[in-house]
Amino acid sequence: MDNPSPVDLQDFRCESSDRNTGPLHKHEYITSRYVWIHHTHVWRPPTDVYETELAIQVQVEVAGMEHADIAVTLEGRVLRITGNRKDHQERRVYHQMEIHTGEFLTEVDLPVAVEPDYIRAHYHDGFLLVDLRKLQATPNAT
Repeated sequence: MDNPSPVDLQDFRCESSDRNTGPLHKHEYITSRYVWIHHTHVWRPPTDVYETELAIQVQVEVAGMEHADIAVTLEGRVLRITGNRKDHQERRVYHQMEIHTGEFLTEVDLPVAVEPDYIRAHYHDGFLLVDLRKLQATPNAT
């Protein structure tokens, strides 16, 4: 069987549909042989949130990134992690495409108050780990 040559959408009779898939919207183009999915908004990476005795920890799976591509901000009890995973520049014909590229966003409503001056983020092996120290209650002076 011959390998297919690169194709453009205009080479096929395509149907287009606009579906709401939660926070992301996508356009799906269907041809007799291929399905193209183009995400038009930000994507949300897999995110785990867990609590230790002293901290809230957030782990985000964002492989293929650099530190400079990721921003971490805290507003009140909402942790916001944003970034942009770059797409390949060369033209490709995908037979399967599941790895998101472009802008991403994950927001976490923290279960407890944290110290805003103690937020540590570490990126290693495709995971961003954010460590937020819990705010310790101070006893009232009497």
